[in-house]
Amino acid sequence: MFELPDYVINEQIHENNRVKVYRGYSEKDRMPVILKVVEKEYAEPGHIANLYREYEITRLFDVDGVIRPERMEQTGTVIALVSRDIGAVSLKEYIRSNKVDLKMFLETAIQIAETLNRLHNAGIVHGDLKPGNVLIDTGSKKVYIIDFSSAIPVFSKNRDTAFYNLVKTYEYMSPEQTGRLNIGVDYRSDLYSLGVMLYELLAGTTPFRAEDQDAWADAHITQTAKPPHEVQGSIPEVISDIIMKLLAKSPEERYQGANGLLYDLRECYNQLANTGEVYMYHGYKEANVNQIIPADHLDPYTGFPGYKQLRCRVSKIKGVTGE
Repeated sequence: MFELPDYVINEQIHENNRVKVYRGYSEKDRMPVILKVVEKEYAEPGHIANLYREYEITRLFDVDGVIRPERMEQTGTVIALVSRDIGAVSLKEYIRSNKVDLKMFLETAIQIAETLNRLHNAGIVHGDLKPGNVLIDTGSKKVYIIDFSSAIPVFSKNRDTAFYNLVKTYEYMSPEQTGRLNIGVDYRSDLYSLGVMLYELLAGTTPFRAEDQDAWADAHITQTAKPPHEVQGSIPEVISDIIMKLLAKSPEERYQGANGLLYDLRECYNQLANTGEVYMYHGYKEANVNQIIPADHLDPYTGFPGYKQLRCRVSKIKGVTGE
């Protein structure tokens, strides 16, 4: 166990080949904290660089529904990102032991989509959306997105190259994140990853199966997922359609922004609340599942929603954006 001045470490809660994550508290103010730690002696240079990147990128925004590092600490042996511990568990852990009914599914999906919408409007693509990077408060059921080690500001000059070199979770990456397609990576990549997550939440399995990185890339590029309502008969077909739209291979065939997705999810939630079921009504597929942000809401420079304000801020972070 490492030591970090002014912090008491209670337990290790996660480890992979890049970082270790601990739960503890600050001795100064007794604040419960989560420490994301890289040990310098064993780390590759890229692992340390990613920790710095994550801290710098999260200075660009302050978004409800996101838990970001509050400070960075280091000693001669370790570098640590320090975040407030809200006592939540990962969605990955939660679904292992809890059944997600349709109401909770919609509430969770709406919260994630709302937070993604705020991030995208702030000019940030998360880049590694998955159940392990979503926290849920088991009491209030409030949901938070974490871990911005693979995030990229939209206006980075080396955005696409950076995405291909950053850490990806193969089960949830979009076809364009494989690096095999001549397609840029933007906020619609996050929507694909969300589609994989939502499929798993309802169907109990991810839409594809593979054994290694190359097989996962092939699956995301070439395989067509079985619609969720054909995997679990209790899933309403309209929700299945929404998920399949998120999983479209071409970004042009997905939702063109989280706003459209939110419109449809809220409509489904309202139907469930008012009638006890979610049904396909006339015009749903034509009007709502294809909901697209109105043209007058898009930035004419990029075609993205609401990114005008971020260009000058992003350009100030040297070494992160490639500016």
